[in-house]
Amino acid sequence: MSWSYVLAENLLLCVAFPALLHAGMFGLARTLDDRQMFSIPACHYVAAACGLMLAGGIILQSGLWENIGFAEIWRLDGPWHETRILAVIDAQLTSFAFEPRFGLTGVVGDVLLALVAVLTAINGTIAWLGWRSPGALRGLGAHLAFVVYYAVGGIVLFLVAFWVIHWLNFWIFLVALIIIELRRREDRQVRLSF
Repeated sequence: MSWSYVLAENLLLCVAFPALLHAGMFGLARTLDDRQMFSIPACHYVAAACGLMLAGGIILQSGLWENIGFAEIWRLDGPWHETRILAVIDAQLTSFAFEPRFGLTGVVGDVLLALVAVLTAINGTIAWLGWRSPGALRGLGAHLAFVVYYAVGGIVLFLVAFWVIHWLNFWIFLVALIIIELRRREDRQVRLSF
């Protein structure tokens, strides 16, 4: 496989996929949410919390957490030493995705799924109070779109971040120093978004 193909694939997955996922899920949520339920920050935060809890549970229970120690990140025969980020995602998540309940088992899985169910019920109740009709399912659909967005985005962002850290190696510290210096020098009223 040529290096240009690998570079294009990695750029598509690292840049285009998050942008398309964001545009698609937020567009779907805007279409479903005709009562502007998710313009209320609390409703959006509840949906984001559900998605991030699912992403965190999947990361914890899939064994990905064990692959982020310093020895694992920079090991040349480790899980991150693959030139294609898609191969890393495939290797890390394939077996996990086909387990029952997405692998969320045991006490941690039960607690996470219970919390997600409670938070979804909260947004479902808010949707019902806002619509007072079966149209409230639209608000619940928008909630589920945000949950999927934050869960998938969180997992992909986690994997891409550690893959980039592996390939930048010690240069990641130079990038961190540049970001710290840029933030230190900028005016307090105008902040960079990272």
